[in-house]
Amino acid sequence: DRKGLGQDKRDKMIALNKELDYKVDMSDYRQRKKDKLLSTRTWRDITKCQCACEQLDKEKGYEQVAYWYWASTSGDNDDDDDEDYEPEDTLIAINDYLRSTHHYCIWCGIAFTDESDMCYNCPGETADDHND
Repeated sequence: DRKGLGQDKRDKMIALNKELDYKVDMSDYRQRKKDKLLSTRTWRDITKCQCACEQLDKEKGYEQVAYWYWASTSGDNDDDDDEDYEPEDTLIAINDYLRSTHHYCIWCGIAFTDESDMCYNCPGETADDHND
């Protein structure tokens, strides 16, 4: 076994670096997959909120609050004055509107009679609250 001085130590360091690189790559991969799943769920929930919002507003004769509150007009924005929200912020805004105005929870799929009925029967304001 003629490797020379320090060659064994060098080989061990190279093997250790490869192992660490693999662990980092797997960690990054898992995080990217988790982020993509979360984004997909968020957009699905936004679409559900927009459809419910549009239907409930039209049933009650309400005007559209913002172009992105309704599914049929969310892509029709030509105004540069409107703010662009992050998907999570959009979901929170529409969900808050549905809960406060219509007493509707998209995850329960129920329009409650009033605020107290919603507080008593709905587990919470987020999808995570409903998954427990």
